[in-house]
Amino acid sequence: METDEEIRVEVLSDTEAWELFQEKAGSVISSDIEPIARDVYKECRGLPLAIIVVGRALRKETDREVWKNALRVLRTSQFELKGMEREVYLPLKFSYDHLETDALRNCFLYCSLFPEDYEIEVDQLIGYWIMEGFIQGVQSLEDAEAKGHSLSKELVDSCLLEEDGRWKYYVRMHDVIRDMAIRITSESTERGMRFLVRAGVGLEDCPKVEEWEGKDRISLMNNNIRFLPDEPKCSELSTLLLEGNGLLQEIPPSFFKQMKNLRVLDLSHTVIVSLPPSISELRSLQALILRNCRSLRSVTCVGGLNHLQLLDLSGTNIEELPREIGQLTRLRRLDLSEIWNLAYIPADIILSLSPLEDLAMIRSPFFFISNESKAFIENLGHLNHLTHFAADIPNDLQLSMGIPASG
Repeated sequence: METDEEIRVEVLSDTEAWELFQEKAGSVISSDIEPIARDVYKECRGLPLAIIVVGRALRKETDREVWKNALRVLRTSQFELKGMEREVYLPLKFSYDHLETDALRNCFLYCSLFPEDYEIEVDQLIGYWIMEGFIQGVQSLEDAEAKGHSLSKELVDSCLLEEDGRWKYYVRMHDVIRDMAIRITSESTERGMRFLVRAGVGLEDCPKVEEWEGKDRISLMNNNIRFLPDEPKCSELSTLLLEGNGLLQEIPPSFFKQMKNLRVLDLSHTVIVSLPPSISELRSLQALILRNCRSLRSVTCVGGLNHLQLLDLSGTNIEELPREIGQLTRLRRLDLSEIWNLAYIPADIILSLSPLEDLAMIRSPFFFISNESKAFIENLGHLNHLTHFAADIPNDLQLSMGIPASG
């Protein structure tokens, strides 16, 4: 467990604690609610993080009965801590439970898959959420992303995530809040909430194959893993994050055979030279992320992934886009940026990708060296759902097609 460490936190004076709680809960503390509110903040034992998240959780509640129930929950919670400091975690668990929807709770728990103190790129996070199916009721990727940003902001407003002070496009999860989230997911028996998280802890060997069984989401990102198990039994696994294992060169041939429900697979920043045959069996896969797999030269085996919506090949070493990509008839986002050796894309392949909404080819030499580039751009005009195309195109090619030259 990543949560078996001593927790040292400052404790506020009673006056400081009440002032902080009032600040975070806001104007809802009326004269009718104040007596209960004073009992609620005392359950936080003067701990700043607990006061902040409980106050923010109740900031919209004007019903006295809601406050009474909050007090009851904080006093009687059965959350098992097994030696961890109860007064730290119970208020945080209350804030988690108080999130308005299961989707928001799922989005929050998903953040614990990243390493401790990790700067989480918001767009990447939202992409995972979308492909996991957390964001419903929208038609386009653009709308799904807008809804995802709203959910992210709600978690920030609840103080369960922190905006990075330098970059507004990144968020962090406080280490104590992350510990609480990992505690929830590592002990849960509820489907969809069973996680195995060993992210950024310097692992050289994978967890034992028995630990993989029955898990819904596994994160082994940012480690030093060289070898993966041959055929782990993960029939309910929906997310597998292996990115940042810079020593991982090979994936066993049968590795994906028993992952029929996998939806998100991130192999970015590994040195794999090929994808195993069993990847073609991932019929539920929505997102395949191979960013900066600089030793990867071929992706012909992805053609059978007929549910794939997101394919990120940026920074790989492929020299041509295989015709099999044309079989991905549900693909909505394709990233071909920074593929320095990409010289050939069959011009008609793009016509098969009619649902495509987002195509990125930033810092790609394709338009500078390929004879197919003009036909490729012309075919983009037939993609009725394409709303975002980012690429570096030579001025003479732009002018020949009647496109105003940049710069």
